[in-house]
Amino acid sequence: MASAGAIAGDFCAYGMGRSKGRGLLERHGARFGLTPSRVGRAQELLRRNPFVAIVGGRFSAVTRAIVPFVAGCLSFRLGRFTAYNLVGGILWAGSSVLLGLLVGTGYHAAEHVLGRLLLAAVLGLAGLYLAYRVVRWVSPLIRRADAVAFLAAAAGVALFWVATENVAEGDNLARLDLTVQASWTRTTPTAWAA
Repeated sequence: MASAGAIAGDFCAYGMGRSKGRGLLERHGARFGLTPSRVGRAQELLRRNPFVAIVGGRFSAVTRAIVPFVAGCLSFRLGRFTAYNLVGGILWAGSSVLLGLLVGTGYHAAEHVLGRLLLAAVLGLAGLYLAYRVVRWVSPLIRRADAVAFLAAAAGVALFWVATENVAEGDNLARLDLTVQASWTRTTPTAWAA
């Protein structure tokens, strides 16, 4: 359904551009950033590499709305537009759904651990800032860059130690990874797993 909606929406934009768009583009295009130079570049891109313009433009929110209209304004051939629109709509909707599946399967498992990790990160950053202020207060001779470098190195060592200990003991981070992996394999069709 997402593919059908995306394809139909681009056909509507193409049709509007083809029927009334050239006049609207010349009269009001500059108000929307469609200056003659930009329209000329779009026309050149559509002429040189229409696949990138139409299919690749689908993956950016700005170009997704503008490219079909401009293609109609420039009288781009309907047959080629249809082919590229079908490919772009299917790829865009399919990749969006797949990304949602990947993110959604591990969300519930991750939210418990990530909440604690976020709290630890906030407390750690507050501690680093406090340590920085103390180091600068104790010795005004220490340059700011040296204090920041020292604290960054200390934070890196501490983070490495915590992560290593977590994985070695099988604590939260290691369990989160296994939980997300198990959730992914349960929800992924077996044909994909092969």
